[in-house]
Amino acid sequence: MRPFVIGFLFSLILIIRSSQIDQSNTVFIGSITARDKDHFRAVFAKHLSELPSEAFIIYHAILGSHCLDVKVPNIDSICSTLNKPVTNAEESFYASSIYKLTGSSKCKVSTAEVETLSKQLLVEDIPIESLFYLISSMKNLDIKIDANRVSTILGKIKAKDTSPMTLSFMLHILSQLGLTKSALSGYSSSVGDVLDQAGEISDNQLFYIKGLYTSAFVAKSVVEFLTAYGEVPKGVENKLVKLFNYLYTRRQTTNIRASAYLVAAFKSLAYSSLLMPVVIESSVKTNEDLGLSIPPTFSVDRANPTLNLRLKDIWTDAYFKPSEFNLKADGLYAVKKVDEIRTLIGSSNRGNFKQDDKTNTFQLSLDLDANTTSGKYELEVTAALSSKKPNDNRKLLGITNVQIPLRVTTEAKVAQTTLTIMDTAHERHISDISLTPGKTYKASTPSGVITLELGQQISIDLSLVDSNQVPLMAHQVFVQLTHQKTQQAITFTCNEKTKDTKLGKKSYYLFLVSL
Repeated sequence: MRPFVIGFLFSLILIIRSSQIDQSNTVFIGSITARDKDHFRAVFAKHLSELPSEAFIIYHAILGSHCLDVKVPNIDSICSTLNKPVTNAEESFYASSIYKLTGSSKCKVSTAEVETLSKQLLVEDIPIESLFYLISSMKNLDIKIDANRVSTILGKIKAKDTSPMTLSFMLHILSQLGLTKSALSGYSSSVGDVLDQAGEISDNQLFYIKGLYTSAFVAKSVVEFLTAYGEVPKGVENKLVKLFNYLYTRRQTTNIRASAYLVAAFKSLAYSSLLMPVVIESSVKTNEDLGLSIPPTFSVDRANPTLNLRLKDIWTDAYFKPSEFNLKADGLYAVKKVDEIRTLIGSSNRGNFKQDDKTNTFQLSLDLDANTTSGKYELEVTAALSSKKPNDNRKLLGITNVQIPLRVTTEAKVAQTTLTIMDTAHERHISDISLTPGKTYKASTPSGVITLELGQQISIDLSLVDSNQVPLMAHQVFVQLTHQKTQQAITFTCNEKTKDTKLGKKSYYLFLVSL
């Protein structure tokens, strides 16, 4: 016989998957933190410490380091390997870019050599990549560029090839020509064209099948073109945020080229004079604070449904002052697990968030009615700058007309708990015992404990409800058994069974066998 006390430990986990609709925009799932920057610094420092001789490696390591405001040691020594005549556009690009980023005279490229290259290569059949290298080199060295001629060449290239990299090279080149908005307007549709070719990993991420470098290069090129153009074409905002969300999830890469352009893309976005990316975070401790790479989630307790948010800069660990924004909540929608159908709960206008500059938080009471159950929801939120200077044309990203995936949690209570004793050897039911949650059950035995004979089995069957006795379905339920004398405990995972398919009611059970 084995005396034991039965204790219960339950975990209710509600999994949220955002369900966007066509009219809504996507939120950023995270920002580049100090921890992320330390990772990239280590990647670039490792390559530079090896004293590379390849211009490809040197350029990308220095580009990334420059974006992170890292001064490269021994730059003259590193550049000495590049101090040679340039014979093609790629060599010219790497050398002139490194010179511009570092200012080292050892990296300086002969302006005359690049001018000679431009006369030789700037023809209609020049490959787009070579054109990108050449125009960038000329820009780095302040060599005059014939914008009309380059535009004509770009038009002929686009007529033959509209692949993502070709369009991205084109957008990057156009952003460097100093063209007027009117001149750039004829190319603005190319932004949508290149973003339309991205694949969708999930409802909040876009990527390019050729890999992380391509995705990062596209993102950087789009940002730089939009900044030069001064306007965000319709339908671009949502896709651009999704593309940066993909880059964010891949920020642990150690590939030198992908790392450099990922960092450069985020910095271009953060410092754009047109775009103002804003990351919405929960004001509670985030997953990033806990050392996890997954984005934080938003949740409120059903008993106290107050949502607390913070708005964060995408490139630093700084938070925006709430007084800088007017943050407004519209409708709260319940989202069914199976078909993702959204149902408006209560008013479609839940008012403005309260602001607290001392804690950098926005606060909103959702005022849930008695019929609102725990589960997955989406809250529509939009924001605007509280004040703008006359010439401030910045476009907010990630915070206008967005849907925040929200989970409403509740305290799970045990209900309808039955302990069944079976004689498995003879396939015989012995007894059912009803257990009252929160109370200790005492058996009719002298010691007050349940006893099991060899070959007997205990089955514990239970269900969960919230404070209003509404049935709950848990992601997983555990039962913990604690030895009465030693206090040693074993935690078991329960199986589930459906009690009512139509209503989705479930119970959870565990078998224990006496050996």
